[in-house]
Amino acid sequence: MQKRKISSYEQYKEENRAMRSEQIVAEQIQRSMLPTAYPAFKEHAHIDLYADMDAACEVGGDFYDYFSVDSDHICFGISDVMGKGIPAAMHMAITKTMIKMRLMSGDRLSSVFSEVNRLLSVSTMNRENSTFVTSWTAVMDVKTNILTCVNAGHNPPVLKRKGEPSQLLKTKPDFPLAAYYSKKHPGIYREFELKMEKGDILLLYTDGVTESQNEKKLMISFSATAVCLNL
Repeated sequence: MQKRKISSYEQYKEENRAMRSEQIVAEQIQRSMLPTAYPAFKEHAHIDLYADMDAACEVGGDFYDYFSVDSDHICFGISDVMGKGIPAAMHMAITKTMIKMRLMSGDRLSSVFSEVNRLLSVSTMNRENSTFVTSWTAVMDVKTNILTCVNAGHNPPVLKRKGEPSQLLKTKPDFPLAAYYSKKHPGIYREFELKMEKGDILLLYTDGVTESQNEKKLMISFSATAVCLNL
């Protein structure tokens, strides 16, 4: 009986080591998909953008992205997949790739989100563990400093104008991606514009920031992603 207990314990330790190893690999893969080059846009010296992710567990559903769409436009955004762990990370990778590929093909931001919503909804429609994605994404005209933005159920950004107090950039959000879709009433995503001026700061964040609390108030797990744009 004692030998059997020892054998079971050794097997448990081995399985735990293997699981931990897989989690580390998954974390490395997820991190490798997030851009880390700074300055983010060397060719646009008047733009300062920085992003970071601090996950509560090894892998999760928070993610950000930024890239040049063409010589006159850049894209940046932040998203949060419902759930944690490897399934959320896989959904993150799929969503991130879909958004970037469709934007790079020349589609408008609103059309991109409508199509990504359709594709994600169809792929998860018959699954028991379906999920959804919140996202706040913008395409910026680097000549006019005008942002074309879409909010798919995400937290409102914080805007700090030069010489003014910070304020939440509140707009009526549309549905999160994959949260709602039907052929008769497909998800519609509205664009809105934001003119950035010299000295303005725009901060995007996930709910890890708003839901974290101080000592003795529970909810001490901190998992957040943030993107900061500074002109």
